[in-house]
Amino acid sequence: MNCKNSDNCTYYKTYRYKSSFRQYQLLVESYCEGSLHARCRRLQYEAEFSDEAPEDLAPNGYLVGTHKKLEIKNTRKFKRHKVKDGMCLLQVLDTPETFSASVVDVCEGGMQLELNVNIEKLDVCPKTNGLKILGYSIKDIPFPITQDILKVVWQKNQAVGCSFVATSQL
Repeated sequence: MNCKNSDNCTYYKTYRYKSSFRQYQLLVESYCEGSLHARCRRLQYEAEFSDEAPEDLAPNGYLVGTHKKLEIKNTRKFKRHKVKDGMCLLQVLDTPETFSASVVDVCEGGMQLELNVNIEKLDVCPKTNGLKILGYSIKDIPFPITQDILKVVWQKNQAVGCSFVATSQL
């Protein structure tokens, strides 16, 4: 069973056919082509930071050619809280267009959403538009959401990271 990201993975492309280093081939066979792909540190890195994993990060979490793990410093201002079964209804500012999204996590600075629509079909430009939260359903949220305007900060496929902003900051 191949990992679904192996076509885009720099580690897989680099070390799949590199015959001189058996340990790299074993990692490819175990993680990329075997049953350990769900535990791949490269996939976890991309999910956590919404950015491509460093080229020298192996699937087991160690840096290639060393016995050291990748040092990751937490640069977040707020603690993230994972959300189960969270939904919200959003409206593109200055338009009547509304859509729903699943809430993946939330913090005091913003939220990560999984869109149920293709963002390219929406009239959202992160530099000029924002999203208004019309309503939400989030169980066990540790704090109330007091701001209702979101600015899109990053997007990767259907996942979108948004920060809470005042209307004047758009």
